[in-house]
Amino acid sequence: MINKMRTIRECGATHTWLDRFREISAQATMATFKAEKQSAVLVGLSYGIMMLSGLAIVTFTVPATLNNSVGPGALLASMILMWRVLGPMQTAFINIPRIERIRSAVRQIETVMRIKGERQESSTSPVARELKGKIDFGRVSFRYSPTVDPALVGVSMSIQPGQIVAITGRNGSGKSSLIKLLLGLYQPQAGSILIDDIDIRQLDPIELRRLIGYAPQEPQFFRATLAQNLRLARPDATDEEVLEALDYAGALEQVQALPRGLDYRVGDNASAQIPSSLRGKLALARAYLTKAPIMLFDEPGAGLDNLGDTKFMEMLKRLRGNTTVLFITHRPSHMRLADTLMVFDGGYLRGAGKPEELLKTPAAA
Repeated sequence: MINKMRTIRECGATHTWLDRFREISAQATMATFKAEKQSAVLVGLSYGIMMLSGLAIVTFTVPATLNNSVGPGALLASMILMWRVLGPMQTAFINIPRIERIRSAVRQIETVMRIKGERQESSTSPVARELKGKIDFGRVSFRYSPTVDPALVGVSMSIQPGQIVAITGRNGSGKSSLIKLLLGLYQPQAGSILIDDIDIRQLDPIELRRLIGYAPQEPQFFRATLAQNLRLARPDATDEEVLEALDYAGALEQVQALPRGLDYRVGDNASAQIPSSLRGKLALARAYLTKAPIMLFDEPGAGLDNLGDTKFMEMLKRLRGNTTVLFITHRPSHMRLADTLMVFDGGYLRGAGKPEELLKTPAAA
């Protein structure tokens, strides 16, 4: 709610959201009230048992002590024994709600610990060998769940090292799914994805992503400085390399104009205070900073201003022949800079060829 507060106000959904929040808040409050009520009943019950037990001992032992049937030591011993027995029981009653919370936390931790990691024992490291950037898709099919239509169906293509490939198509045609599969975020249900003639399932996905520069369509930033967010992709980058990447993305002047420059803190609500065009440029700069042999861009032109768009096209020319680039776009100006244009529709690869040829067809429009 806090992160999307501006959107809620812009949509005029304040009253609707407050109504929903009141209902959810009321349910949470009632659940807390019931738990506290149960705790209070148990605590009161424990105190009642202790008081009744003490009263019972006094009732039966004091007259016997007065009649000299039982000595004073027996009375004291009975009281001490009663407190020794009932004291731990009272503590257990008081701590029952806390014990339940601990059990719930332990269950959550165990669930997290049981999550299967991405790294397999049989995975090989791509860092040990020089990555050239050749990519092959062999009849790749993928769907997010059995109840939805497939995102990709029988996609086959081959991309040579240093080639620039533009991907276009309608929304929901499988473009972003292709990028996610290449990053190893999902595994295809059929077919294979090869990088330098090695199946991606045989590579260590964590180390593989270190060799791929990626700029998402909706960039996310952590609560840290701009420099720290950029260095997430490459922690050993120098200040000069960070500034160079910002210059390539057309964001250098905007960053320098911010308070404290690279030390300007973003994340949470602070990210919404910077222009959307700058957020897109920062995502591109973070990808450029990796200097990876494979670059992936998801809708890089979305939200960029004229300077950012010009800088991106200049960067494509600079990367040609040195870096394998795949980028999703709907802009003909970007498509014409690619060596190959691929058109997707309904999860199928409908066409692939020279941009100047495919742009003449209605499918690529």
